[in-house]
Amino acid sequence: PISLFHAQQYFAAMRENTVTGVTSGRHMGMYKALCTSLDDPNTIKQQEQILEGVVAITNLCGQSGLILSRFCKARDIMLQKKPDNFHISKLRIIRIYEADVNFLLKHIGKRVMRSMEKNNCLSDMQHGFRKRRNTYHSAMSIITAIDIFRQARTGYALVETDCKAAFDCCIPEIVKLSWLSKGVPPVTAEFIYNHQTKTTYDVTAGGLVSSRSYGGQDKSFGVGQGGGISAENWTASQDITNRALENSPIKACIIRNPVTSEVKHSNGTGFADDLSISSGSNITANTPSVNLTKLQRITQLANDAHRASGGSFSLPKCSFRLVTTTKSGKLVDHPSTFTIQPTPTSPPEKFQQKLIDEAHRTLGIHITPDLQPKRQEELLQQKSQQLLLLLRMNPLPPDASYTAYQQHIMPGFLYPLIAQRLSNRAINRLQSPIIIHLLHRLNLSSTMSRRLIHLPPQYGGAGIPNWAITTCARQVEFLQSALDAQTFYGHTMRTSLLNSQLEYGHGVSLIASMDVRMEGMTKTWITNLHKACVEFGVILAGGWTAPLQRLHDVHIATAFTNTLPLMFEPYNSRPTARISISTSNPSPSQGNIIAYGTFF
Repeated sequence: PISLFHAQQYFAAMRENTVTGVTSGRHMGMYKALCTSLDDPNTIKQQEQILEGVVAITNLCGQSGLILSRFCKARDIMLQKKPDNFHISKLRIIRIYEADVNFLLKHIGKRVMRSMEKNNCLSDMQHGFRKRRNTYHSAMSIITAIDIFRQARTGYALVETDCKAAFDCCIPEIVKLSWLSKGVPPVTAEFIYNHQTKTTYDVTAGGLVSSRSYGGQDKSFGVGQGGGISAENWTASQDITNRALENSPIKACIIRNPVTSEVKHSNGTGFADDLSISSGSNITANTPSVNLTKLQRITQLANDAHRASGGSFSLPKCSFRLVTTTKSGKLVDHPSTFTIQPTPTSPPEKFQQKLIDEAHRTLGIHITPDLQPKRQEELLQQKSQQLLLLLRMNPLPPDASYTAYQQHIMPGFLYPLIAQRLSNRAINRLQSPIIIHLLHRLNLSSTMSRRLIHLPPQYGGAGIPNWAITTCARQVEFLQSALDAQTFYGHTMRTSLLNSQLEYGHGVSLIASMDVRMEGMTKTWITNLHKACVEFGVILAGGWTAPLQRLHDVHIATAFTNTLPLMFEPYNSRPTARISISTSNPSPSQGNIIAYGTFF
C-alpha cells in the first residue's frame, strides 16, 4: 500500500504546471498545496488529514480492483511529431489522467517492474523502460556485433523495424494475461484491466476540446502514452513477442567468445517499440543468402507475433542491409530483395535496402555498416553551427549562459558521441565554436589555453567541461559495466575486446598499454576508446593476454616490433592521477579494469 510519506514525496516533487485533472478540476496545484510545509501546526494537521483521505481511497482501489468513475475520465492531447504536418494520423497522442490515479498507476508499475527484474521475468532483448538498461545498451548491442563480424571478415544482414501506433494497439486482455503469468496479484491486474477498458476520452487540439468522447465500457484503444503505467503495460505485452523470438529454433545472430568458447544467440534487440534484428555468425562464414533467409524468417515471426498482440509494422519505416566482407576487410553491398507477408491474406511487401554509405538513425545514433561516424559528425557540426547562431541572436546573461551550456547543450551532444567512434580532435571541433561564444558571455579571453579553460575553478581555471574527456570517461564507465554483464550486449563486448587483443598480438593487454600502433588491426569501438585514453594519459589496467605455450615462445607481434624503432612517444613520463574502477563480478578471462591517468 501507499503510505502518507510516499504521497507527500511524490506530489511535492511534481511540477505545479503538470497537466492533470482536466475533467474533474483537481489539478496538481491542489495536491502540492497539501504537501507544502507551513508554520501553523493546525494547518499542517488539516493537510495531513485531507491527504490521508486521498491515500486511503487510492489504496482501497488498488487493493480491491475497483475503480472510481472519476478515474475513468481522461483527455487526449494531440501534438505534432513533425513541423508543418497536421495530418491526424501523424499526430502524437498524449493521455492525461487524474493526478491521484496516475500516482497509483506509477506506484503499481514501479513495484511490479522491480519484482519482475528481481525474478528475471523479462526477456534479455528488451532494453526500454528498464532499470540499468538505456539506449546505449540497445545501440551498442548492434554496434559491437557489427564490430565482431568485421573482425571475423564475415558478412551479415540487418533489419530495422518500427511498430505502428505501438502503445495504442495493446490489447487489454493480452496485457492482463501477461501480468498474471509474471506473478502479478490478480486484484492488481484486474485494476489495471478495468482502468484500460472503462476509461473514456475527450480530445483537445489547438486549444479546443471535443464535445464528444470515445471509449468506455468494454472498449479499449490501447494503453496510450503519458499514463503512469503505459510503459510497463507495453513492456508486458511486448515481452510475449520477445519470448517467441528467443524460443525460435532459428538463431539469426550467433557470437562465440574466442577464449572461453561460450556461444550466445540473439534474435533481436528492442528499445521501446523499435526492434533491430541482425543475422550473422563469427563461427561459420555464412553466405549472403543464408543470412538473408534467417533474417526473413525471424522478421516474419516478429511480424506475426505483433499482429497477434494487436500491433503491426510500419513498413515504409522498415529497412534492411545485406553486406559481405572481403578478405582485406572491405565491406561490399550485396543487392537483394527482402519481403515479408504482413497478413495471411495480403501480398508480400518489400523492405527498402539501405546501402553502405547510407546512415540509419537508431535511437538518435546514426549507424553505417562500416561504423564510420562521418554522417553523425556532419549532423552534429550542423547542430553546433545552428546553436551558435541561436545563441548570438538570443544572448543570455553570464550565469544563464553557463547553466544552458551545462544542462541543455552539453547533454544533447554527448548522447550520440558515447556510441560513436569520433576522434578527440573531431569532438573538439564540435565544441570549439560554442566554447568561444561562452567565453565571451563570461567576459573571458577566447585565446586562453584550452587546458586553462577546462581546469576546475578551484585550480584557477574556467571550469568548462571538455566534451572529449567527458565522452572518454563515460565510455570507460560503460565498458566496465558491460564487461560484467551476463547479457548479450555484455557477451558481445567481451568478445570484441578479446578479438582486438588477439589481433594486437603482444604479451601485454591492449587496453593496459600506451601503444597506439594499430596497423592491420580492425578499427572498433574499443580500439577507438583505447586511442582516446592514450591521448589523455589514461591506462585501463587489467584484461586478458594470450598465454605462451612453450618455454621459448614469443608473441608474434612482439617479435616483429622489437626489430623496429619506437614509433610512438611514451606517456610514462606524464603526471598521472589514479582513477580506480572495480568490477562487481570479474571473470577469469577479463580481470579487473583499473583506469589511471591524467586529463590535463
